[in-house]
Amino acid sequence: MKYLLLFLTLTLLGFDNIKTMQDSFGFIKAYFAIQYDENYACKNCMIFPRDMEILEKISEEFSKSPYIKSSSFVVAKNENKTLVSTSMHVCESLQEFTQEKRFKTLADRLMAEAVKSDLFLNSEIVKIYRLVPKMSVQEFEGKLHYLTQVKHTDTDNDICLVESEDAWGTPVKFAKSPCYYEKIYNISASGGQYDKGTVALREGICNHTVDEVVVEDKIFRYHHLYTLSVLPGASGSAVFNKKGEVCGNINISYQKLGLSLGATSRIISSSYYNFLQTRQGSSYVLSE
Repeated sequence: MKYLLLFLTLTLLGFDNIKTMQDSFGFIKAYFAIQYDENYACKNCMIFPRDMEILEKISEEFSKSPYIKSSSFVVAKNENKTLVSTSMHVCESLQEFTQEKRFKTLADRLMAEAVKSDLFLNSEIVKIYRLVPKMSVQEFEGKLHYLTQVKHTDTDNDICLVESEDAWGTPVKFAKSPCYYEKIYNISASGGQYDKGTVALREGICNHTVDEVVVEDKIFRYHHLYTLSVLPGASGSAVFNKKGEVCGNINISYQKLGLSLGATSRIISSSYYNFLQTRQGSSYVLSE
């Protein structure tokens, strides 16, 4: 009810760019999923429909308990791929989850616990399929797209660019002037909360930039301070002005103060223009 009232209030006040925010939003999650092992040489590869139903249910249960939940927004796309922006610390966690040996070991243990051979008509199925880490992004309305790789990182500004395996969403437009003391709007999976079509919308003020902030030995320079109260999970989400342009993003939450901090539109767009000038980014066009 609270967010419905905010939606109606914003509409009455002339803020009509909610769809712009929705169409660019992405909910990132990383989780384990069951996948066919192409390297396994099985003696009996027959797969029964009932066995597949059991595997799908197990895989679905794993997807409901992601290890990473965060936010992102679309910055560019071509005919086949989409680039989403999130925080660098989110990408670091994604890379750890998908690449480190300790998570592979955990996956093998969880698979052994979840899948018992006596459940299946073909007992060898527990070796034909394995548990693997997956990265995905969901649109505001729930459609899921798999993420393939981290394409660009900017450690100094806590910015990261990730590519999905297909084209979707609408790239944002960046504000060309600072949004100092303007009203701002944010939709994000704050606290990890995400339900298709009902991602929370927040309103606040974009304050001036903070010259320097130190967080866990990392120094962030000239970042926006927002009166947006968010929780972990909002990291990587976009902050919009009344025109539907991106003023910046959210990287840090000051929970007790009801404030948050993030890179400015100038920092983010400069980082992406640098990426687009590389061979990896040559097929994309950043929205003006």
